[in-house]
Order: sequence, then C-alpha cells, then structure tokens
Amino acid sequence: MTIYTTPFLSPTLRGLARLALRIVGWRAIGALPPDIKKCVLSAAPHTSNWDFIIFLLVVFDLQLPLYVMIKHTLFWWPLGAVLRYCGGIAVNRQSPKTLVREIANRFDAAEAFLLVVTPEGTRRARTHWKTGFLRIAKAANVPVAVGYVDARHRTGGISDIVITPPAILDEAAIAAIMAQLYAFYDEKVGLRAGHYASPNRPLSSD
Repeated sequence: MTIYTTPFLSPTLRGLARLALRIVGWRAIGALPPDIKKCVLSAAPHTSNWDFIIFLLVVFDLQLPLYVMIKHTLFWWPLGAVLRYCGGIAVNRQSPKTLVREIANRFDAAEAFLLVVTPEGTRRARTHWKTGFLRIAKAANVPVAVGYVDARHRTGGISDIVITPPAILDEAAIAAIMAQLYAFYDEKVGLRAGHYASPNRPLSSD
C-alpha cells in the first residue's frame, strides 16, 4: 500500500490536490486508457522542482498510483519507510543492466504498476535525453505513456500518445521513439523555459 492507495487518505489528498491546482490556476487533463494497468510514464518538461510538484498534484487529481525510482542511498531509516510509502523504489543507478531487470521484475509481480520517469535526467538544459526508460518498458513488456506539464496553458496530465516498444529495440528504433517524444515535448513549456532543451531546441530562452 502506498499514499496513492490508502483508504480515506487518498481521496482526501485528491481533493486537496484539485483545490491546490485550482488556486494556482492549473488544470489536470487526460487519462490513461482503461486497459492500461502497467506502463512507464514519461514526465516532462522537468525544468525545475516546481514542474514535478505540479505534476504530482496532477497525479493525485487523476488518481494515478505512481512509483518513482530514487537512489538507494536515500533509503536510510526512517526516511526509507516514508519514501516507500510515497511510491519510492530504491535503485542503484551504477548498475544499469541490473536496474532494468529489477524494475521489470517489479512489473511482472504486480497487478498494476505505473512507473514515472523524467527522461531529461536533470533540471537543466540537456539536448539528448536518457533512454533507459525505453529499455525498462521493453524488458517489462509494457507501453510508454506520455505525461507532461505545460506552463503556457497551465495544464498538466496525460496525452493520448501510447508507445509500444517494438520487437527489436535497437538504436534506430530508440531514435524514432525519441524523435516522437521530442516533437511532443517541444510544444510544451516548463516553469523555467530556459532550462529546456532537445535536439530540435538546443538553446531555449525564458
């Protein structure tokens, strides 16, 4: 059980998240297709901590029970227990191949599992994003859904894009998928627009 699925607490947090979004003038829109119980959910732009905070409010509003990977060194007692309750998964990023298999095993063992990732990998401008989340989706045999925040329209949520990793996930396939994601996210604006970059937008400005 996590904070997203705790009886009484989860509905309360959803109401508070919806109120907070309304107060700051944001809206949560979109939804996962009802047949998707497991997926990797990309979240961008990630130009500041506030982008992710807004996204978390959207997550609560849309009732998405997410998990997020957090470096294992933060899981000391009692913080570790709190992080796990909030959907945190302790991972050692120094072993990428082991990490992919470990997360895939978690997908296999769960009836429902939504893993959120920030492919930019940093809050600063990064022209080429990380692609490990595609390998996780491939290993777990789950689709990739596309979440976002957009400060221009003050909205956040889930797009209608769902990507199924191909049978052969080689460099060409990864490049094609990333091109699709770059094209989508290039139209969105983070709260610190100058911290966004992609191959199509190597230099952003506020």
